[in-house]
Amino acid sequence: MANEINEIREFDGFRFDTDTKMLWHREEPVSIPLKAAELLSLLVTRAGEVVTKEEIWQEVWGDSFVEETNLTHNIYLLRKTLKEFANSNLIETVPRRGYRFKGFVRSYPRTDLVVEKFTSEKTLIEIDHETHSRQIFPKSLRKLAESRPWIMVSVVAGCIVAVLGATFLVRQTVFGNTPSEINSVAVVPFSVIADENLNDGRGLADLLITRLGSTKHLTVRPFSAVANLLPGDPGLIGQKLDVDAVLEGTLFRSGKDVRVTARLVRTSDKSVVWTGEFEKAADEDLTIQKDIALQIVNSLSIQLDPSERSRMTKDFSKSREAYRLYSEGRYRWNDRNFEGIKDAERLFTMAISEDPKFALAYSGLADAQCLKGDFTGAQYAVLKALEIDPQLSEAHSSYGLQLMFVGWKWDEAEKEFEKAIKLNPNNLSAWQWLGTLNEIRGRNAKALEALNRALEINPNSYNILTDLAEAHYFARDYTLAEKYARRSLEIKPDFQFTFNTLFSVYAMKGDEDRAFEAAFTAQRINGSHLSKIKPTGGGMDKMLANWETMFRTKGWEAFLRSQIDAKSIDPAVHLRSAIFCAYLKKNDEALDYLELAYKGRPFLFPFFNANPAFDDIRGHPRFQKIREKMKL
Repeated sequence: MANEINEIREFDGFRFDTDTKMLWHREEPVSIPLKAAELLSLLVTRAGEVVTKEEIWQEVWGDSFVEETNLTHNIYLLRKTLKEFANSNLIETVPRRGYRFKGFVRSYPRTDLVVEKFTSEKTLIEIDHETHSRQIFPKSLRKLAESRPWIMVSVVAGCIVAVLGATFLVRQTVFGNTPSEINSVAVVPFSVIADENLNDGRGLADLLITRLGSTKHLTVRPFSAVANLLPGDPGLIGQKLDVDAVLEGTLFRSGKDVRVTARLVRTSDKSVVWTGEFEKAADEDLTIQKDIALQIVNSLSIQLDPSERSRMTKDFSKSREAYRLYSEGRYRWNDRNFEGIKDAERLFTMAISEDPKFALAYSGLADAQCLKGDFTGAQYAVLKALEIDPQLSEAHSSYGLQLMFVGWKWDEAEKEFEKAIKLNPNNLSAWQWLGTLNEIRGRNAKALEALNRALEINPNSYNILTDLAEAHYFARDYTLAEKYARRSLEIKPDFQFTFNTLFSVYAMKGDEDRAFEAAFTAQRINGSHLSKIKPTGGGMDKMLANWETMFRTKGWEAFLRSQIDAKSIDPAVHLRSAIFCAYLKKNDEALDYLELAYKGRPFLFPFFNANPAFDDIRGHPRFQKIREKMKL
C-alpha cells in the first residue's frame, strides 16, 4: 500500500492501528487476514469517501493479477468480523463503483494512544433509515465534544440511523432504477442449496408474500400463484404472472448458519432493482424475511405507516417446521376439492401441534373445516386464531366466511371482510368472499368489483375466474359467464366447480347437450377425487353410464327428473332437487324443496337468492318468506 500517516483509528468500539494493521475490539485483539486488514486500513483512512475497485486493487494488491472474487471475499470477511463483535454494518457497497466506510471514525497519532475502556453501545445502520437514537457515547467522544462541539453534531446525526434488528445483514444494494414503475410483485420459491428440505424455499416465499402483501402500495401475487414455479427467467415469469417485478433468491443452510441471497428484478428489461445477502443462525432464520421485506419497500421508496410496519414485521411463528406445514396446507386447500381439503386439514393440524400459538394455522384449519362441513370445529379454530392475534387478516376473512355461510349474518360478515382487507390489501380470499357476499345479496356491480380486484391480485386463479363466471351468471350475462368459465378451464381443465357453473349457464340458455356434458364431466371429476379418499367400487362408473343412457334415449327432461331425490334427508340434496324442479317448471315442487333445504341450512343454500333458475318463483310469497327470514 502507499505510505500513510501512522494513526490509530477508532470506530464503533474498535481500534485499528494503520501501521501494524492490528485491530482490537474494546480490549480484545481481533484476528483478520493481512489483505483484509490492508483493505480495512484503506477504507477507514478514507472514511465517508467512495473507494473505487480500481483504487483498492492498486493499493492492496498492487500489480498482482487477482480475480474480483478476492475482493468480494475480503469484503465479506470484514463485514462478518464487524458483525460478530459489534453487530455493525459499516461497509457500504456503492453500485458499479466500489465501497465506502460509513461509520464515524476518530483519528489520533499512535503516540497519543491511551488504553481506555469504552462503554458505548453498538451502532447499527437500519435498512429503512428509520430514526432511533440513543444518547450514549464513549468517554473519548464526550471529551472530543467538549473541545470540538461541531463534531458532536456529526456524531448525533450518525446515531440517528440506528437499526431494528438487521444484525445478520451481510450486504444490500439499491440500484438506480425508477421505483415508481413497480406496482406489482411476484415472489417465486427460493432455490435451496445443499439442504434436504426443498420446501424451505417455498416457505420463505410464502412468508415474504404475507409480509409484502400487508402494504396497500403493492399488488403481490398470492402463494397459490407461484407455489409450482421453478426458478427461471424473471422476464418470462413476469409475463406469465403479469407483474412489474420478480423477487427471487437462494437459500443455503450450513451447520448452525443459514444464508439467503435475494434480488428484485424488473421484468420489462430484466434490470436489477435491489439485491441483498443475509446470514443468520439457523434457529433464527425466520427473522430474515422481515428484513428482506423492509429493504424491498425501502428500495421502492414506499413509505409505510405505523400499522403497515407493524404488520410487516410481526412474528407469526417461532417454528420453521410449523410454517412449512402451514404453507403446504394452504397450497392443498387451494385445490378446492375433497382430497385437497382433507390433506389441508391434516397439515394445518400438524402445524398447530408444532406451534400451539400459530394463529395462521388455526385460520387455515377453520377454512378447511368450514368447506368440509365441520362448522363446530371451524368456529373453535377461527375464534382461537383471533384470540391469539386479533389483527390477523386471514383470521378475519375466515370468520367472515363462517358468518356468511353458517350464520347468515350478512352485515357482520361484510365488516369482517372489510377489516381483513384493511389489514392486508392483498388478502385474496377476503376480496373473493366479499364478492360472494354481494352476489348473495343481489349487489351484482359490487360483486364484480370485488372479484375483479381479486383477479388483479392473481390473474391466473382458476378459482377466481370461476367465481367471476358465477357472478356473471347471477347477473344474467350468460355470454360473459361462459367466457370466464372457459378461461378458468384453460388453467385447470379438471376444476369441478367450473363445470358446475357451465351446467347452470347452459341449462338457462336451453343448450341441453352442453349442459348434460358439463354435468357429466363435473360428476366424473368429483368421483375421481372421492375415489382417492374412499374407493367407490365402480359405483361411479355405473352411475355415469346410466346417466349417458338415459339422456341419449329419453332426453333432457328425463335426466333432470332422475336428479330429483324425494327420499333423501340431506338438505344439500333438497337444494339440488329444488333447482332441477325449477328447470322443469315444477314451481310448487321447487318451493317445497326450497323450504326443506332452508330448514336444514346446507352450506350453499344462500345462493338461492341470486340463482336465475328461480326467477319464475322469485315473486311467490313462499319464496319471499324465506328471503325475509334470512334478512336478504
